[in-house]
Amino acid sequence: MVHVTIKNRSGIHARPASIFVDLASKFAGTVTLIKNEKRYNGKSIMSIMSMALRENDTLEILVEGEGAEGLEEKLKAILEAVHD
Repeated sequence: MVHVTIKNRSGIHARPASIFVDLASKFAGTVTLIKNEKRYNGKSIMSIMSMALRENDTLEILVEGEGAEGLEEKLKAILEAVHD
């Protein structure tokens, strides 16, 4: 599990969410985002958009399954990048 802080002033909008889902969907295991103890499907753009992630929000990424090594950090980099 990795911790993420949203750095983009606009929060997470459709473009970074789409990039995140594209990468997560290539993984056979589960990708879960956790915000305020609520769990969201990391392979669903609608689920991610429903989180309404804003600048300075914090969350966790949990990747489970074979081949998960390194995927959490790649997904974290997508959410922490500044996409205006």
